[in-house]
Amino acid sequence: MMTDMVERYEDMNPSGRLRLHEQDDGDVIIEIVPDHHDAMHYTKSVEFCMPYTGGGKSFHTHKALLELKRAIERDNTDRPQHRD
Repeated sequence: MMTDMVERYEDMNPSGRLRLHEQDDGDVIIEIVPDHHDAMHYTKSVEFCMPYTGGGKSFHTHKALLELKRAIERDNTDRPQHRD
């Protein structure tokens, strides 16, 4: 399954970031990628399914996550981040 992925570094730590995947079926996965200096470094994720056709039960949350994805894309265009 293909996904369209965007991510944005957080403001407080050098490598922590928020990552969103929009899958071909419309589901949205949001991941929290912690700073790699964090002793408990591992990615956590949750998935919200496409409402109606995909069985999703969170219509407003799903819609807001898609808007967040667009906001990250705009921020990445307007204010690119360059980190290692």
